[in-house]
Amino acid sequence: MSNKSADKKEGEEPLKKAPWGHILGSQSSFLNNLECIGEMVSLVLPVLKNRDQERKVRINQLIEEIETEKGKSLRIKSLTDIKEFAGHMQKMKQGDRMFRQGVITSIVSKFDEFVIDVLNVCYRENPGWLKNPDKKISYKELLEIESLDALKDEIISKEIDGLMRDSHHIQIAFLDSKLKLGIEREFPSWLEFLEITERRNLFVHTGGTVSPQYLENCKKWKISLDEQIKEGGHLTATDEYIQKAIDCFYELSVRVAQAIVRRIFPVSSEDADNKLNNQSVDLLSEERWELAERIFNFALSIPEDLTSKGEMKYYFLINRCIAMKHLGKSIHECLHSVDWRPFHPKYNFAVAILEERYDEAEKLMRSTAVREEVTEQCFKEWPLLRDFRKTEAFQSAYKEIFGKDYGEELIEEVEREIKAQQCMGLPDSGAPTL
Repeated sequence: MSNKSADKKEGEEPLKKAPWGHILGSQSSFLNNLECIGEMVSLVLPVLKNRDQERKVRINQLIEEIETEKGKSLRIKSLTDIKEFAGHMQKMKQGDRMFRQGVITSIVSKFDEFVIDVLNVCYRENPGWLKNPDKKISYKELLEIESLDALKDEIISKEIDGLMRDSHHIQIAFLDSKLKLGIEREFPSWLEFLEITERRNLFVHTGGTVSPQYLENCKKWKISLDEQIKEGGHLTATDEYIQKAIDCFYELSVRVAQAIVRRIFPVSSEDADNKLNNQSVDLLSEERWELAERIFNFALSIPEDLTSKGEMKYYFLINRCIAMKHLGKSIHECLHSVDWRPFHPKYNFAVAILEERYDEAEKLMRSTAVREEVTEQCFKEWPLLRDFRKTEAFQSAYKEIFGKDYGEELIEEVEREIKAQQCMGLPDSGAPTL
């Protein structure tokens, strides 16, 4: 379910001022970076694929099929042209490879920035984490210090720098051991994360050539590799691999930020719950069903003493069912793990939609109780209503409640968006996905 008002506008400033706001803000920035990387990939890869098709057409233009005594064969029409084209084709292939490697490198680098921010907060809240907390400072060093804050910054900076020089396995294991985050034990994509970071090291240091260290680490961590991956071979990043990397790092950043904030700042649970729900609802709006299900599974696994103990767990449950339903999974057992009958009508409204009892959903939609809780904007954007909005039942109720034709209003919104893009000199991105 959506409840995004708690994290927007009036809720943003207080969160920034809260001591845990820095971690949640840093994690949001990381997710924004992932989104930017995803946008870049969606723009560039189609261009590269189109150029690849053009190369194939050009190859066909430069060769011809001929008959020989041994049967059909191929002959080059122009040796000069084919040499020039071969050189150009090689550059394009290298460019494609470099771009894909750069994407993975960028994902890991931005994640490292997020981890550094997290460690900064952790060390300041837990000075005992320092390797040598009882280390003595000489009079000379003391006199050279400009301020106590400067000294603290220098000590923490050196500590973080030392940890960041180690492997990603050690970095996350360190946080895991200090705060009992459960990453190694409960994060389903833990081994996938480790392989991506090792592959990133290959891209940076060997251009993608498989090294003994890569194979040794994968074996040590029991990472399953394709039999074709051998020392001296070459690794790249396919479209599917890039998307999996984006989803993997998205989920890990959520788990790390949420767990650290809740454990270091127990009073943060309400802000943490709101942030978690809002980010995950965005995934539903973007129809990233698999990732959304994983995040809501995590949300529902958070120990009760680390949550706000309010309605949010029911929001998480409903939202997980939305993701499951669109993945073609059965939702009955999950949905009815709660007896919804004594709950507010807004929950019965959600359950009726999930079970496609649209006649009942229409009646509830018209009820005062639901209309007081669900805003017009929610009726238009709530991912739960994605299919319900297409029905005559919804459109009839919407017109009666708001005095507007939903379909006409939607067209007007699209037209306004197109005009706004034209005024800004942006290309038409098409109608929004409902």
